[in-house]
Amino acid sequence: MLAGDRPPARLPGDRGAPPPTPPREPGAATGTPASIDVPSRAERAPGHDPVVVRVAGDEIHASEVFGPLLFHFRDVAMELLLKLAGDAVVRAEAERLDVRVPPEEIDAGVASAIDELRRRVDAEFPGADFERFFAEQLRTTRPEYERSLRRFVEESRLAALLVRYDELRSDRVAIREIVARDRPHADELLEKLRDGAEFSALARAESVAASRADGGRIPPLDRESAHPARDAAFAAAVGTVGGPVEDRRGGDTAWLLFRVIERIPGRDVPFRVAQKEVLDGLRDRPIARVEYEAYLRKAARRYPIELLGLPR
Repeated sequence: MLAGDRPPARLPGDRGAPPPTPPREPGAATGTPASIDVPSRAERAPGHDPVVVRVAGDEIHASEVFGPLLFHFRDVAMELLLKLAGDAVVRAEAERLDVRVPPEEIDAGVASAIDELRRRVDAEFPGADFERFFAEQLRTTRPEYERSLRRFVEESRLAALLVRYDELRSDRVAIREIVARDRPHADELLEKLRDGAEFSALARAESVAASRADGGRIPPLDRESAHPARDAAFAAAVGTVGGPVEDRRGGDTAWLLFRVIERIPGRDVPFRVAQKEVLDGLRDRPIARVEYEAYLRKAARRYPIELLGLPR
């Protein structure tokens, strides 16, 4: 699955919002509680409005949920809207490119998620009966839960396949980065590199970016990447150290250095030819959120996204 992605179930007592789900492998599933079965596209046809809560005979329908969500938790609602739009883009691209998730991959994902849930139940509810846990704590049945989980796994893995297949077909450049909070520190680090410091070791010791954990290694950039070093990296030879480059992502200004590791030419091959390579690559390195978001920005040019009718 996507790095950091988890099935749509939370144990009683879990605190805070569900973990982000990038885009289903990536972006991603919604984190919907298991007690509410997510309807399929066919079930969401006009006229079908399932009851999700019943209080003393008064029924609350699915269509009534979004309005209060948008009013009270607008940021969450907007993120959900964008996620749903991303899901639609993924489905359209999968159809266009004839990309499908192998059934055995879905089976393996469901089994893995059930095993993880069982371990969490055993750890947090010692002695609890796992089968009764679904009814007593999640207010559902195991078959209903697994049906929703299967849909989650399939959609998550479909997104991951599309992201990596798109990368395989695009010219890319692989780099390591070191991110400094200010220009003087970046200049100091550049001098150390010129004096022979090893780039990945310096990244681990000095970079303020999350990529420091992997010696500054980030997913390869294509020519439409939003990374501030994109143009300079594509123009540089393999082995070149470049920068400092100003980075204003996230609202704060930082400065980054980069080293070009490899150039990766794109290959225009059908998915059936690339499928094994893509699947093997996902097992070695799950999709990162930044990869999924970059993919959606590119795909949205083919499938424009409009947010309509949002109350203010």
